[in-house]
Amino acid sequence: MGALRPPLAFTAGVVANPTSARATDSSPSSHAVLALEDALDRLPLPVSRARLWLEENGLVHEVAGQQVVVWSDVLDAVRGEARERRTAPIHAEQVVSEDRAARALPWRRGDAVSWLRTNRLSVVADGRRVVVWGRVLARLGEVASPPRVAASRAGRSRGTRLLATPGRILD
Repeated sequence: MGALRPPLAFTAGVVANPTSARATDSSPSSHAVLALEDALDRLPLPVSRARLWLEENGLVHEVAGQQVVVWSDVLDAVRGEARERRTAPIHAEQVVSEDRAARALPWRRGDAVSWLRTNRLSVVADGRRVVVWGRVLARLGEVASPPRVAASRAGRSRGTRLLATPGRILD
């Protein structure tokens, strides 16, 4: 039998042998193709959980009889999970950051932060600005119309005509 070969790492289409002078222990580029074992070592999970997560997400491929992982796919999957957490629905009993609450409101972020603070819905807790989402929902139920819409309606009631509205471009 021949000697065992070290695992291969593919970087931008070039096969790099980890024992060669060009190989380094630095982080892989986002386009790297890593041996499964190398990818498992780089994930901040126990090896068994990392392997299961990679397999569940369809990130393990076979090339020339060796299991490999495209590192950019791993990064995309991690970013996707983070994005899902950021955009997950907010429940009434949740305490969320002021920024997350502002992003969930249907106004520009600056307008939403201003509205939260003006209505005393944003409070400082342990050095961070937080919001109890249920209070925001209750306050929205009391508001006849959002701040920007109320201003535009006030302009119309005085007999002035709006020249443009969001989404409408005049010639």
